[in-house]
Parts: sequence; C-alpha cells; structure tokens
Amino acid sequence: MAFCRLLICAFIAHSVLSSQEGLFSTKTPYSFIENDELNVTKPHPECIVKQINMVHRHGHRYPSGGDTTKFKQLSDKINTGRVAPGLNFTLPWYSPFEMKQKSMLTRTGEKELYGIGQRIKKRFPDLLKAEYSPVTQYFMSSNKVRTIHSANSIASGLFDGNGALGGGRIQPIAIDVSPKDPNDRLLRFYDACPKYIRNIDDKNETIIEYLKFQKGAEVQEVKKKVEQKLNLKDLSFTNLEMIYVGCAYQLGMFDGTLESGFCALLEKEDRQVFEYASDLEKFYTESNLQNPITYEIGCFLLKDILTTLEQVVENETESVGIFRSTHSQAVTMMFSLFGLNKQTTPLRHDNYVELLNRHFRSSIIAPFSANFYFVLYECSGEWKIQLYWNERLVKMPCCVSELDCGFDVFMDHYKDMADSCSETFDDLCDLPFIH
Repeated sequence: MAFCRLLICAFIAHSVLSSQEGLFSTKTPYSFIENDELNVTKPHPECIVKQINMVHRHGHRYPSGGDTTKFKQLSDKINTGRVAPGLNFTLPWYSPFEMKQKSMLTRTGEKELYGIGQRIKKRFPDLLKAEYSPVTQYFMSSNKVRTIHSANSIASGLFDGNGALGGGRIQPIAIDVSPKDPNDRLLRFYDACPKYIRNIDDKNETIIEYLKFQKGAEVQEVKKKVEQKLNLKDLSFTNLEMIYVGCAYQLGMFDGTLESGFCALLEKEDRQVFEYASDLEKFYTESNLQNPITYEIGCFLLKDILTTLEQVVENETESVGIFRSTHSQAVTMMFSLFGLNKQTTPLRHDNYVELLNRHFRSSIIAPFSANFYFVLYECSGEWKIQLYWNERLVKMPCCVSELDCGFDVFMDHYKDMADSCSETFDDLCDLPFIH
C-alpha cells in the first residue's frame, strides 16, 4: 500500500510538471497545480478532525512596481523589432499593467483562494459547519493589501452562503493584521531580520550562481532564438525574463495559450531555462540548507503553529480553523524548515541539465496561492496529525507515513526548534554592534 501511494505521488508530481510543459516559478497560477480531489483519507476510520491550521500565500497578483516598469521598458525595446513570419505574436505590444495596480490581487487570485476555501469546506464539512465566529475561526494577515484581500477571498470560499447578510448570505470576517515591516516576526520574518537583509537579500555574492547562469550557454541560446523571432539585437536578460513572466501573466489573466503572445516566443526548453534561473535565486536566498539563516528565521511561525495545535490537544481553545495569509518567501522557507526540502545537490550555474528533474522547484512549492495546512485528528483518545502541501498529503520526516503520524512524535521533532526560537532568531539576525 505504501509503495502504491509513492507511485501515486510520483505520478501526480510528473503530471503537474508535464501538463504545462515547464512552469513559471512563483508566478505560476495556482490552477496549474491545484488538486481537485475531495476525498480525505483519515489516519484511522474512527478519527475526528479537530482543527485545520493553515498558512497560505496571497493569490495571483498584478506585477510589482519594479516589474511594471520592466514591462514598459520591454515594450519600448521589442516595438522596434519585426515579428518573424508564422509566429502568433503581434507588434506593437503595449503593457496592460498600470502602476496604480501594482502588487494588488487580481480576479484570478480571488478565484484561486475562493476555490481552495471551497475545497477545504467540502473535505472537512463537519469541522466548518458551525456558523462563523472569530473565536472558532481565526484569520491573520501580513500588513499588505494583497494578503488581506487574500484572507477575505479564502474566507469567502469557506463560508459561502453560510452568513446572515443579504440574499447571498454573505459572511464578513475579522482579520488580525500583523505589524508593519520590520516588526512582523511571524508572517514577514525575513524583513524583520537585519542580518538577512544585509547579508542575503542585498548582496550579489549570495546569488552568484544565478548571475553566472544569466551569462551561460543556456540563457544565451534562448536569447539568440528570441532575437531571431523578433528581428532584434541586444535583448537583455531582464527583457527575456519579462517575456517569460509575461507568458505567465497571459496564461493566468488573459486566457492565453502556450502557442500565442509572449508564450509563442518561448519553446518548452526556453521556459525551463528561465524557471531554473528563478530557482537558482530562490534556492540561495530562501532555502539553502547550507545557510540556516535562509530558512530557520521562520521559527516564530513554526512556534505559532505548534502552540495553536497544542492548545487544541490540551483543551485550551475552541478554535477549529486558523488561516494565515503571507508571502512566497515565507512559504518557501517553511518548506525547508519542516525538512521537506530534499535538494541535496546544490543548484549551480553549470548543472542545469543534471537537475532538470530537481526536487527544489518553486513552481511546485510556492506558486500563487501556495498553501500548507495541518489537520489535527482525535482518534479514540490518541492524537494524530497530517500535513497537506498545496492540497496534497505529504510525509513529514518524523513520521512513518503521510497518513498516520502521532502528534507526540510530531511535537518531539519540532518542539526544540520552536522553544529556542527567540535565541535562534536573535543569533541569526542581530548585526554586530560597532562602536
């Protein structure tokens, strides 16, 4: 049975990757990887679900201010070109994105999270059948418009038609919003860590492999092909990267296809090259197992998860659902903190072909609306826990299987890390005092 489950998991991973012929890193629309399966396998038939404890990334959003500017620069560049015959792409092209919308949630993002909420409601109907109360269903968000909007969107799916307002029986929710940066150690902990900002986020030395890959043979081959398709010269890496990102936005927002628009400029292999480029950057800044600061700073979020789960076991809370809205960096870092990152061979500028089937893939780990949630069960006096990553059961390193994991085993594995968090965070994050 366990072997069959492994085969099924492997098939799912392969299907996710091959269905889109190369994904789009953290710009991947959630619909590319979502799991519509509603059947739930309990640890044992008699088990009763007691809490869902969730963290999710905000949904599909408009480009950031920086990317909005880059799209305008791309427009200026490619509109001097000429499209090769037979290509389903038209010039002139003008960016549809405006600065006033920067980083805001899109309709696609609303639908992603609404759908996730709907599926959770259908998977665990007994847990969420009671009317909403801030006491029993707790929503938290980082201090960003897109995450607050996302918290509302997932709640709309969870409580659709169960409220008391209007003909649509709308249910408003309360959202606990975290402090502004740099004081949010829970949901934007990477911005609350001065040493991370100085030594990782702001230093080119951290992403040297990413910078080398930009000048490598794989990227140069993509450059050559795209320049030929547009009868252009001197496309920069940023120009090419924005064509790749533009393809993702066309698919996610504008009902595009892989054969039209920006996507027509990139072949399957080209998209894979730019997915790898993005993974190179994220591997060294958000999940480098050789550099603990890139993931262990998530320990306050770990501690909050463990504390709120333990309160249920100790009968100290009425909470049946906790939903936290955060960002891709937090989700990616937690993937490693939970011991799920099995990428033992580091990504480098010179091992792209070797790692085509790599474990660390941000398209799968942290697409738009990425999520993970723990399901806590009481099973005839015993407590069990399961972990879902992007709505699929995954095996934690401390557990015998993904289906049946004792809560005490889970706590024994992660509790020391959580208990020492204040000391760990300060050790990792404090800059030396200079007189």
